[in-house]
Amino acid sequence: MEELGIVIHSRAKIGCDCLVGQGVTIGGRSKMNDVPVIGDRVYVGAGARILGNVIIGDDVVIGANSVVIP
Repeated sequence: MEELGIVIHSRAKIGCDCLVGQGVTIGGRSKMNDVPVIGDRVYVGAGARILGNVIIGDDVVIGANSVVIP
């Protein structure tokens, strides 16, 4: 079986009906406590990084290998 390698911070909030590709990281930044909030029906492409105090709205597409920071 192939592993997907997805990392999601335990305090990150992710809405309903979201798709998360392989190799995605959703979490905080070094020495910061704020984590991402992701809305409903969001697609996060493979290899994307969403880090820090970021709010992603509903019906958003985040492309593969994107880096989203505040």
